[in-house]
Amino acid sequence: MSAGAPLRVGFSAPYFTLVEPRMGEGYRERRRAEAAGWASALGKEFDLVDGGLITSLEDGEHAGSLFASSSVDVVVLAPTMVAPPAHALVALDEAGAPAVLWTVPGFPR
Repeated sequence: MSAGAPLRVGFSAPYFTLVEPRMGEGYRERRRAEAAGWASALGKEFDLVDGGLITSLEDGEHAGSLFASSSVDVVVLAPTMVAPPAHALVALDEAGAPAVLWTVPGFPR
């Protein structure tokens, strides 16, 4: 990162599909929208690389590869609900960058 350049931030939101059938129609879309709002807020201040929802090991690998190829400075993981850590850990392993855990679901700003 050069002086004056915005921090390049990788962003992903871990999500647990196992409980989805019990959460009612539209639950995933509401969680995805919440994560998109957080990504949008970060994108106003930082150069954002959005890895989307992490719902599986494959999603984690994809996000991590995206972060690595984009040379992110840090990864922000913002779970939209309680989710297995293994999926997000794969992303961090692939990314090779430090992590920030954003664990305040529903926070408006």
